[in-house]
Amino acid sequence: MVVILLFMQTIILPSVDVAVSSARDVKKVSEIYFAAEKLADTINYVASSSGDTIHNVSVYIPEGAALWCEGIVIRMTAVLERAAVGCDSSMDCEKTFPLVESPSLDISCSTPQTINGPKMQKYTISKIEGDVFVQPK
Repeated sequence: MVVILLFMQTIILPSVDVAVSSARDVKKVSEIYFAAEKLADTINYVASSSGDTIHNVSVYIPEGAALWCEGIVIRMTAVLERAAVGCDSSMDCEKTFPLVESPSLDISCSTPQTINGPKMQKYTISKIEGDVFVQPK
């Protein structure tokens, strides 16, 4: 009986803690990844449109994650509970999503500041006379 209790305390319980924190990390990264991808896809769609257009998009930014626009890329970051492949030593993971590049197209993100979660963020993406504007609401 003592051996079973010792086994549970030394092997099983720490494994459960690792599994729970890893599941939370996967959820956070997938939510912010989806938000960044959705925003980048909407910007690319508006930029590719033939005429003037306006689209609104809402994305969820989870706690411990951030989203921002920088030049012609959307950047996302998520701070994880456990170390992961592709993240730096502070467990901060970052990914960029490139936007449409064209000499005749100017993409202007009016939000160089980072938008931190948890937050439901709305954006208006508009194309007016060949210029694309990304504005948070």
